[in-house]
Amino acid sequence: MELITAFDNLGFFSLFGFVVVIVVVIPNFVFAKKGRETKLDDIDTAGVMASFLEVVSRIGLTLALILMRFELRYDVMGICAGVALLIYFILWLRYFKNGCYYPDIYMKSFVGIPVPFDVFISLYFIFASLWLCNIVALGFSLVYAVSRLLNARAALKDLKTRPEE
Repeated sequence: MELITAFDNLGFFSLFGFVVVIVVVIPNFVFAKKGRETKLDDIDTAGVMASFLEVVSRIGLTLALILMRFELRYDVMGICAGVALLIYFILWLRYFKNGCYYPDIYMKSFVGIPVPFDVFISLYFIFASLWLCNIVALGFSLVYAVSRLLNARAALKDLKTRPEE
C-alpha cells in the first residue's frame, strides 16, 4: 500500500533512477562495438506488437525512473536489483569472452535459465522500480519484462529453426 501512496512524496528527477538506467547500458556500448552482424531483426522474429510494446515500455520505464523521484524504502529490493545486475554483467562478460557471437545471447542458458540476458535485465528493472518505490516505473517494467521475454522466446525459436552456420 505504501508504494501506491508514495505519490505524496513525488519529486522531479531521480539521481538513483538515472544511475539505474545508465549502469545497465554500459555493456551495450561495448556490444555495439564488438557485436557481430548476426543480429536478428526483432520485428521479423517476434512480430510488430511485441516489438512495439518493448520499445514503448522501455521509453516509459526510462522516463519514469529518471523523472520521478520517490522516497527510498525497500532496501531488500535494492539488493535484489544489485544481484540481478551483477548476474547480467557476468552474462555479458561470458558473452565477450566467448567471442561475441550474437545468437549466444539467446541460445546459451545460465544455470538452467533460458534467455538469461532477458530474464535478469527484466528482474533488475522490476526490483529497481520497487526499490525506488516508483509504481509508474514498476508498471512499465512489468510490460517491458513480458514483451522482452516474448521477443526473446520468439528469437530463440527462430534461431533453433535456422540451419547451422
